[in-house]
Amino acid sequence: MPIDSPLRTMPDVFLSSHIAGVTDAAEARFFEYMVDDVQRVLTGVRPRFRLVPRESIAP
Repeated sequence: MPIDSPLRTMPDVFLSSHIAGVTDAAEARFFEYMVDDVQRVLTGVRPRFRLVPRESIAP
């Protein structure tokens, strides 16, 4: 995603890293991770997986 993408600054957008493999098990695991971290943040607990700004790497 480009460093200047508007998605990066939208307060209601969550970006997450890619989990390799498009299987039913991987999809379920990703959903569990996402829901767990959203619940943690909404209750004031630090998320397990930090969201950190990334810088684009010039080609």
